[in-house]
Amino acid sequence: MSEVAVEEKLRALLGRFESLTAILVSTSEGVPLLKVEPEGDAEHPLEDAETVLPSIFAAAAEQAGKLQFGVMQSVTCFFDDTVLVHLNHLPLVVTLIAHDAVTVGAFLDLADELRALLWPLKKAVEASEGH
Repeated sequence: MSEVAVEEKLRALLGRFESLTAILVSTSEGVPLLKVEPEGDAEHPLEDAETVLPSIFAAAAEQAGKLQFGVMQSVTCFFDDTVLVHLNHLPLVVTLIAHDAVTVGAFLDLADELRALLWPLKKAVEASEGH
């Protein structure tokens, strides 16, 4: 599936949830790969969310793995007016940014759909990183 097709599907997912303000796909090292946000939306600065947070999530997932509960599937962060849902698809990290905590459960339900959609990209990143 081409990058344009993946981006179109992500944009369709973005349109399904009014509170969803962005979908970011980065490597666990913080390299941004895809960013989908509503047209003309500059409300949230996304640079740190694209580059810093994925590497922090990857480190947290590695440390949490030492607890032997299994693989960390997601982390949800609640702020004053923003919710971040990080989905584990290492070496990819998918970040959903929303302005309303009401739909967090629905976002978590999207995890399998997003993982399937991003599977070819995950494999390409793994091949390029030598995993």
